[in-house]
Amino acid sequence: MANPTLPQGLEARIEAIGNRLKQEEFYVLVWGSGEGNQAAYEKRTLIRDHLAASFGDENVRLSEDSAFQGYVQEYGEFAAEAMEAQAVDAVVIFDTSVGPHTELTKFEDILRGKSIVFVPHAHKESRSFAATAYDVLKVEGYTEEEFQSCNSIRRKANNFAQALRMKKFERQRFQQVWDSPHRQSP
Repeated sequence: MANPTLPQGLEARIEAIGNRLKQEEFYVLVWGSGEGNQAAYEKRTLIRDHLAASFGDENVRLSEDSAFQGYVQEYGEFAAEAMEAQAVDAVVIFDTSVGPHTELTKFEDILRGKSIVFVPHAHKESRSFAATAYDVLKVEGYTEEEFQSCNSIRRKANNFAQALRMKKFERQRFQQVWDSPHRQSP
């Protein structure tokens, strides 16, 4: 997409970086309430669909995805959920019931630095024992209006995942430079 205000060389560089970024493997897992909580599940699928528009359908999954069921059968649900969380680059958690809250407390060490948790504002501000699970994770509160529209939640989830993808890209680029045979030793 041509931008008449940029010099051609600069635009070419930016597009080349963007193309390399798009080629970078990046996987997102969306945790939250299952179909038993229909309203929350529908919002969760909206979040997944919004992320899939940026990262590709094949790269954004719900934890109940049928592709994961073989791991559940082989290793059990607890181990399979831990393996999924470790294998992906970002986890978006829609903490709307006891299930996702339990996942984020059990796996907080895996999730730290790669997850964003969406919770009702009242829970985010709570100083209850259960709310201590949020102390080491990135947490965003939402209002009932935000839950209904899901617009700001989807935008924040996408911005978070995009930032993580860029950090991964930068780390790998740095590693390539570091591993380069032309790099001078310190």
